[in-house]
Amino acid sequence: MNRQLLSMALALIVLCTTAAPRAQAQDPGIHRGTINIIRPEIYLAQAGEAEGRIGMPTTIQPGERLRTDSTGVALITWLPDGTESIAGPGTLLELERFDGDRERGFDVALALSSGQLRLGIGDLGAAGGASAWRVRTPAFEVGLARGRFELRVDEDEQTTLIVTEGRAEIAQADGMPLRVAANEFVTARPGGAPAEAQRLSLDGVQVALSGICTGEARANVNVRLAPSESSRRLGGLIEGQRFWVRAATDGRLWLQIYYRTAENDPEAHSYGWVYGPIAALDEALCADLVRAPLDAQIFGGPGVGGEDVTEDDSADAAEGSGATPVETPTATPDSGGG
Repeated sequence: MNRQLLSMALALIVLCTTAAPRAQAQDPGIHRGTINIIRPEIYLAQAGEAEGRIGMPTTIQPGERLRTDSTGVALITWLPDGTESIAGPGTLLELERFDGDRERGFDVALALSSGQLRLGIGDLGAAGGASAWRVRTPAFEVGLARGRFELRVDEDEQTTLIVTEGRAEIAQADGMPLRVAANEFVTARPGGAPAEAQRLSLDGVQVALSGICTGEARANVNVRLAPSESSRRLGGLIEGQRFWVRAATDGRLWLQIYYRTAENDPEAHSYGWVYGPIAALDEALCADLVRAPLDAQIFGGPGVGGEDVTEDDSADAAEGSGATPVETPTATPDSGGG
């Protein structure tokens, strides 16, 4: 009987030590790749192994590959300061390396084969410039500093890098990196050299990108900091103005758009929210519109483990009177109408 109890105890110890390979004891303040499901379906696989469907929060480890299907959206929290990624529908992302700590800086390498990836790097992630964040795509490899970025890889592997805050450097064959500043973008195809960085927008609202979800304001409408009528007003759109739609809440009640804000407004990060029913969307390009994870810090939320963010369902149109929005940011002088 004693031998049986001893055997059972040993077996339990072995089970406990093998059932938690993802525990991250080296630093309780470092998330290192916590995956939260925003919309299913999401799959995870180690190199050379069959993938498994993710049914609850987990972590991604170096050598593992994350895939979202045509509806899946995943929030990956790398660090607790807003250093996060959003993998949109149809994305294939591999974590090649995640080393370092908050004192020495982090060395992170990702490989994006398809889909769309939003990435925010905060102060902790940047570690005062000591960190190296790299993303390899079919067309180029890019290094990212503190800021907000978006990478899109189309079906033909054409890759677009969009920088809305911070800066990025694309590695080139001649050893001289191509620098991409805030509110610029670069597009390239595999085997071809990236073109010079282009200005993302002339008026701070309508962008020079192609193949993206866009909308047109049916009437004058306010642009808010968050998806709520009570949220701080950033400015406004006028009837007929076109804009880039980056994400939406459930049912497209609120739309997150590109809206360049003043440099001294660190809270907005050149994004804003408009009331969805006031917009006419180009449905042919909006089928894979990302479901906004409102708890993500790069979407204005408190981060994983913070308080829940609720949506305000009330309309925020500028009452059918056609009143022109006022006090638009100086960076977008044309968005307020005349």
